[in-house]
Amino acid sequence: MAQDTHEYRQVIYRLLPGSRAKARKLAATAGACRFVWNAMLDQQEQLVAAARLAGADRLPGVSFFTLGKTFTQLRRVTPWLQEMPFAPVRYTQVPGGCLAGVLLRARRTAPFQASGP
Repeated sequence: MAQDTHEYRQVIYRLLPGSRAKARKLAATAGACRFVWNAMLDQQEQLVAAARLAGADRLPGVSFFTLGKTFTQLRRVTPWLQEMPFAPVRYTQVPGGCLAGVLLRARRTAPFQASGP
């Protein structure tokens, strides 16, 4: 009989900003992360759809470098994104490793979800 070797974990973070200004900044950064996540997911879905429509043998590759270039372009054309902190928003694309493995099968969700009141 096969033994279940999967281990399930849940990590919950609670942020206590200490002031309303810090709370607003955290909320804005989280919103920017969601925006970038969804924009990158949209782009990859479009690239995959175009490759399949063209009958390509291979799907387009995804690397941190290409995602970084796309993020830089997105940041240049989105003025409010330029005001957000660079590193936390850019590294939204790397949830625990390279995003390449999850981009093709991910649903349109944020990289994290708020929990509880």
